[in-house]
Amino acid sequence: MNGWEFTNSKPIFRQIYEKLKTDIALGVYPPDSRFPSVRDLATDIGVNPNTVQKAMVMLEYDGILETRRGDGRYVCIDTAGRDRLSLEISEGICLKFIREMREIGLDNGEILNSLQKILNSETEGNAKGAN
Repeated sequence: MNGWEFTNSKPIFRQIYEKLKTDIALGVYPPDSRFPSVRDLATDIGVNPNTVQKAMVMLEYDGILETRRGDGRYVCIDTAGRDRLSLEISEGICLKFIREMREIGLDNGEILNSLQKILNSETEGNAKGAN
């Protein structure tokens, strides 16, 4: 498997866009680095090049990638931009989490208590693993 798994919940180009955006935020593609071509990515992912092209256009529209005539696409956000991108992604994850918790009937206090309990157990687990 190529590491790409798609769901039926949203269009494939949107899932590619979100994964590439996350990869850029994580530093997989550093600032000012040359980005893989549409054709190379499409081959690696196993999708039609037009699908990848749609995702790349969205990344350009968002100011994350830029096209340099005759030289391909480059990551055009700096480290501060990557930090903003990471924050944006984390806020989206939190919003999804909150919506799902509300769907099962939890109020804000119950959501916070549940999250605090998990954070505490995670912190304790990490502390035990360090010993």
